[in-house]
Amino acid sequence: MKEHLKKVLPLPAKSTRTEFKKTHEGLDGLRESINGFEMEARSAARAYEGLSDNVRAALTLADQSAADIRSRFDVVEAMEADCAQVLAAQESALGAVQESVSVVHEDTERSFKTLAERIQAIERQLKTAATDRGNIKSTVAGLGSRLWANERSSVMAAAATMPRQFIEHLDYHVVDHCNLNCVCCSTYSPIAKERFADISQFGDDLRLLQSAVGENVLRLHLLGGEPLLHPEIEGFLVVAREVFPGARIDVTSNGVLVSKMPDSFWETMRKCDIDLKYTRYPISLDYDAMVEHARERGVFAYSAGDEISCFRRIPLNPRGTSNVHQTYLRCPYIDCPQLREGRLCRCPASAYSDILNDAMVESGHIARFKLNAADCLELHGGLSAQDVFDFLSRPIPFCQYCDMGKVDNAVPWGPSSREIAEWVDL
Repeated sequence: MKEHLKKVLPLPAKSTRTEFKKTHEGLDGLRESINGFEMEARSAARAYEGLSDNVRAALTLADQSAADIRSRFDVVEAMEADCAQVLAAQESALGAVQESVSVVHEDTERSFKTLAERIQAIERQLKTAATDRGNIKSTVAGLGSRLWANERSSVMAAAATMPRQFIEHLDYHVVDHCNLNCVCCSTYSPIAKERFADISQFGDDLRLLQSAVGENVLRLHLLGGEPLLHPEIEGFLVVAREVFPGARIDVTSNGVLVSKMPDSFWETMRKCDIDLKYTRYPISLDYDAMVEHARERGVFAYSAGDEISCFRRIPLNPRGTSNVHQTYLRCPYIDCPQLREGRLCRCPASAYSDILNDAMVESGHIARFKLNAADCLELHGGLSAQDVFDFLSRPIPFCQYCDMGKVDNAVPWGPSSREIAEWVDL
């Protein structure tokens, strides 16, 4: 206002009045503005007072809620503190357990390691003991075999000097091949080709022999090879019993195929009164069950002896330098004549030498085992019993090939390598 008066006072009175009038009007306008402002202010104050009540109420509620929340937080914090204490206790206990487990684990590992070392030591001891036992067993078996062989040789040598009056033992191979593969097989089955005997030839041979010696055949063995491999085995049984009604006849088998034979086989065995003779090999076959199987079908079955553990090796020398008479007196096969394709042979070595010769040819060997006319007896209608018994009472030229000084009676039973060296010392 003072600044405005400074501008007006120096002016003329009229101008001053005009200016005062404008100033008065301005004051009136200002006064009205102030009045309007005061009214708005009072209105705002009244609104503020109402709002303040609401705000205060809200703030009061907020304070209450905050207090409640703080109370709950206090509870939660207390629970967290309790949980922390529990967790701390559990962690401490868990740490102790883990430490104990670690100690136990280490102790267990040490114990297992010690146990493993002891087991290994025991295994080594058992292996050594088994080896020692095997060596002892082999040595004892060898000594026993030698003692038995010496005793048997003495008996056989004495028996060899006795003239024959009947055929105590007669073998006929219905097949040469076998379903086993035994090392040092005395009939060379591991290297034999598949061969099935002819049943007509069999009947003719038996009848020619019977016409010469009559009923003087005590035991007839149908074997091989494995005789049950022959598809016509039943026909051989019938013919054998027809020709030799009083002889003891058997089928000599390794037993593998016995349980698979048809009912007709057992009926023929029973009707023809033929036994089942078996050799007990160390194979996975229940021989007792096999015997029961035969018994249930009316057939007598019996073992040729104890379970096979060793085979005998009689090496053949193709140079033929052995003394015939000494070999004959020491031979374990002097009473094992073989009937084969129209001939009576003294032993398996001479009867099946063709199998050995064929294998030697295939192996590239030049040496051969030659049969002399005196090695076998040809069967014919004019043959007499004396001819047969004389033949079975003397050595044969083929004895020159058997080296009885190198006989091994304790060759462990096992699979054949099919090498000629199993039978021949080249």
